[in-house]
Amino acid sequence: MIRLAAINPCSSRFKTIDESKILRSNFYALSKTDQRIILIATTIVACLTFDILSKSYFLLLTKRFTYMHEVKETKFSSKKIMYVDESLEQVKPIAEIPKTQEIQKTQEIQKPQEIQKPTQSKSVYASVPFEGRYLLNIHHTYGEGSCGFHAILGKNNSGSIVKVDNVAEKRTEFCKWLKELHGKKKLPIEIKALMMGYCIEFDKKVDGDYVVPSTFRQLAMNTHKRIFTETDKLPFAEIEKKRMEFIDDPEVMEAYIENMKSTSTHVGQDELKVAAEFFKLRLFLFQPGWNNDGSLTCNRLDELRNANFKPQANDVFVYFSGAHYEKVDLQEQLYLN
Repeated sequence: MIRLAAINPCSSRFKTIDESKILRSNFYALSKTDQRIILIATTIVACLTFDILSKSYFLLLTKRFTYMHEVKETKFSSKKIMYVDESLEQVKPIAEIPKTQEIQKTQEIQKPQEIQKPTQSKSVYASVPFEGRYLLNIHHTYGEGSCGFHAILGKNNSGSIVKVDNVAEKRTEFCKWLKELHGKKKLPIEIKALMMGYCIEFDKKVDGDYVVPSTFRQLAMNTHKRIFTETDKLPFAEIEKKRMEFIDDPEVMEAYIENMKSTSTHVGQDELKVAAEFFKLRLFLFQPGWNNDGSLTCNRLDELRNANFKPQANDVFVYFSGAHYEKVDLQEQLYLN
C-alpha cells in the first residue's frame, strides 16, 4: 500500500518506522512562518504536559504542515511529492507533473495546407455541377451563327470571350471534306439523316419560319412531288429509294455546302459531332433536356462515369442550351470550399 506522508502518529507504523529523520528534514523545508507556528505550539504543549508529548506533537504538526504544503504544490505547480512505500520503508519521489504549456506544445497538431482553387478565366460566367463529380465552367462564346465552331476551336485570347478568328476558313475546310466524302458515297450517316429530314420536312415551320434552309426547299419540293405523284402505287422501299436519290444528288449536296460555308448558318448537334471528327477532336456535348426528366446529360456519359477517366489533349467540352453552343472547362470537384 502506498499513501502520503500524512500518517496517524498513534499508528503502529509511526512507532516502528524511524520517521523522525524524514520529518525533521521536511520541517526545515517549510517556510519560516510555518516553522515558528510549529515551535510555538510545541512549546505550549511542552509546558502543559511537562514535555511528555512535546516530541510527538512536534512530529504531528510537521507532518500536517508538510502535507498541506504538498497538496497545494500538487494543484498549482510541478513540484515533486514525497510518498512512503511501506514495502520498501523508504521515501520515493512521484514523477513530475508536466506543465500545461508543455502539454499543449506536445499535443499541437499541424494544420493541413489549404488547397487553392484554380483561378478561373474572365470569360467564365457560370459553373454547373454535373454527376456529383464534375464542375462545368461555361465560357462566354462568340455567336452570330458559328458558335458551334467557336466552341470547339476557339481560344480565350481576349480574356472575356471565346472565339476562333478564322472561322470562315475552318468552315470552308470542313465543307470541302464533306464534298469529297459525298463524291465517294461515304457521307457520314449524321449528314445523310439531316438531308433526309430536309427532304421530308421541307414545308415544316416553327414560329413562322421554315425549318429547312431556303436553298433546299425547292429541291426538296421537287423530290417530294416525284415521290408522291403516285403515292398509293409506290411501296415504302421505293419512297426511301427516291429520298436516297435526293441525298446523292450533286445539286443537293452543292446547296448544302454553300449553306454550310456561311458563317451565319447554325449547325445542329449531329453536324457539330462530324465537324469535331474532321478536326480530330473528341466532342463531349452537354445539353439539358435529352433525358426524359429534362436533366443535363452528355453524349459520352459512360466515359465520364468511368472512375479512371482523364481528359485527353484532343477532348473538347461544349454546353448547348438549345440555341447557343458554349465552350466548357471540365473540372473535377476536388477542391475544398
